[in-house]
Amino acid sequence: MMDTSYFMLLSPSANRAKSWACEHCKNWTIKDIDMCRHCYYANPENYEHVAGNETRRVDLEFDGKDINIYNSIKKNSVEKGVSIQEAFKEYFRKKK
Repeated sequence: MMDTSYFMLLSPSANRAKSWACEHCKNWTIKDIDMCRHCYYANPENYEHVAGNETRRVDLEFDGKDINIYNSIKKNSVEKGVSIQEAFKEYFRKKK
């Protein structure tokens, strides 16, 4: 029987994003298993890179009383003409 602990359940769109990232990673041709083990797509709780790039990811959901936080930052992004991702980064840079 196959050990299912080696697999990660993903939605179809997340699976496609992972597939695209892996296909465009420099390790696609190198095939270094340790590089894969330290990738976000292999271990999202403890990783060193995302598809070979020094990157960190955060996936956030806002609901209930926290929706106002999202709406405030979204409004700020529209007013400044920047992406919501950039507006969130700017918000946290100010928190330092």
